[in-house]
Amino acid sequence: QAGCKETAVALAQKTYDAKALTMIEERLKAAKRLWKEYEVSIGDLYEIQTDARKELVQPLVMPDEMYIKRWYESYQGSANPYQNTLAIYTEKGEAVRSKSEKILADLFYRNNIPYIYEPRLELGKGKTVYPDFLILHVKQRKTYIFEHFGMMDDPEYIRSALEKLRLYEEGGYWYGETLLYSFETGTSPLNTKLV
Repeated sequence: QAGCKETAVALAQKTYDAKALTMIEERLKAAKRLWKEYEVSIGDLYEIQTDARKELVQPLVMPDEMYIKRWYESYQGSANPYQNTLAIYTEKGEAVRSKSEKILADLFYRNNIPYIYEPRLELGKGKTVYPDFLILHVKQRKTYIFEHFGMMDDPEYIRSALEKLRLYEEGGYWYGETLLYSFETGTSPLNTKLV
């Protein structure tokens, strides 16, 4: 009799759990649909306004294009005072310092990832850096620093790269959170598939 009761309890619990899971999944789908509708409808409300009216109102949900425009306006690109002697040009028409930076810039450009090349970035405590790129994750509305360290077989370059990474950490930028980077050497070139 004890075995029958245990089986009945297990079956009853299994049935209950399955029904609860179904109900939770249905409510989650409904919540996602509601959120998607809310997000789209609020954004659409701004977009259907005339240009004159758009200038008079502040949208509740800033459209992506407006956010991207304001993001670009908040940084000045190509601000590094160190002279660029190579002047390799990207598809966007910017002069960069290496073939790998061109590859990265073109990759961002072709994939509609907003980026700014070598902006001036104040890290606090009088520290200023010029990251290779700032990139914007539009949906997250989050800015990332992207550094490419391209001569990692040169000991002096490695020392400089490590110092730059230390400055980022001291400034509150951490790998994977707000800092991304790639490396290459003469024998191990940049792997764009991994980027």
